[in-house]
Formats: sequence, structure tokens, C-alpha cells
Amino acid sequence: MKDPKLVPYHEYLEELTENFENISFTYTLRMKNQFADALAMLASMVSITKENLIEPLEFEIAKGPAHCDMIKAVDGMPWYADIKHLLQTGQFPTFTDHHDRRTLRHIAAHFS
Repeated sequence: MKDPKLVPYHEYLEELTENFENISFTYTLRMKNQFADALAMLASMVSITKENLIEPLEFEIAKGPAHCDMIKAVDGMPWYADIKHLLQTGQFPTFTDHHDRRTLRHIAAHFS
């Protein structure tokens, strides 16, 4: 163990593993561990006891881009219709207010 402050956590983890039929660990480099902060935040919010039944969390890392083409709004338009319109015409939809326009500009900047 590189960091002596982590020894108690490691010992406690070894103790906890006795409660599982099957458990595995995979080392992930700190710079590639995108979920560490999120999991630490979740852990600080929950009280976990031996009586709690906790379902495992499963994470997948996508190998390619996510496609949202099938998401349709009530009007039948795809979710990106307003962004596409802004990029093509430079005009905002008539129903937008100042906040909506700022948000659309920000999102559209990622697509141009």
C-alpha cells in the first residue's frame, strides 16, 4: 500500500469481502477513474449497515458515441431540432426567452 492513510480502509475492505459470495476488484488509474468523486459523494450521503440490502451498481463505458436519434418530443421533432435550426439560420425559435437563448447558444457551440 503506497499511502499509509489508506491501510485502515484496505483492512476494512478485506473484512467486508467475507460477506460476499463473489467479489472482484479491478485497479483503475486515478486519472482514468471518472466515477471516484461521484461515488465518494454518494457514499457520504448514505448510511450503510449490515442489515441493508444493497444492489450492486454496474457501470459501462461506451466504446462509441451515444445516439439519441430516437428521442422525440411531443411535437414529433427530434430533441436537437432547435439547435439545428439555430445553426442553419442563426435565428432562435420565437418562444425562447433570454435564458433559453443563452442555453441554446452554449449547446450549439459544441455542434458547430
